[in-house]
Amino acid sequence: MDAINKGFRLSKGQLVGWINSDDILYPDCVENIVTLYQKHPAGSIYYSSRINFIDTNGNLKRSVCQLNIKDKHHLINTDFKINQPGSFYNNEMLRQINYLDEKIHYCMDLDLFIRLLDKGPIFSFDKKPLAGFRIWENSKTSTGNEKFIKDIRRTIRKYGASPFAKAMRLTYYDELRIRIKKLLSI
Repeated sequence: MDAINKGFRLSKGQLVGWINSDDILYPDCVENIVTLYQKHPAGSIYYSSRINFIDTNGNLKRSVCQLNIKDKHHLINTDFKINQPGSFYNNEMLRQINYLDEKIHYCMDLDLFIRLLDKGPIFSFDKKPLAGFRIWENSKTSTGNEKFIKDIRRTIRKYGASPFAKAMRLTYYDELRIRIKKLLSI
């Protein structure tokens, strides 16, 4: 995260983003995000609502997961899932919130989305996936399991999620699913 924040601090463009080493941006990603930005320059986040899940070789594993993020309230109370690969941020608004919170290990991107949504709206490109999220056994997402879910729970709780909010219930469901999967693999 330190390296990402250093890159953000050095950036001069109106939009900034990052791609993790195991994910990919499709060739027309930046062009489509810039067009979206030109239509809606007051936004804080620009992202593709669709994403492909790919394997270690870049082959399509699961086609098009669509996430429609309405606003901050949606992330905190309804569904915490975001598409970080292929998302770009208003650089001025990013500076105002002081970049990624380096104390958060797993869901710093969710925290970033929530804080940016205090500064401006979110806009999505909905026609097709602009990025691929790589699923493999050694990725941070795959190895974090319960720690990842607990980090998400702490983050949405920090921003006011009710213990009974759908997003909170989803974290408990995911944690239970992970524990059952572990038990079955023993």
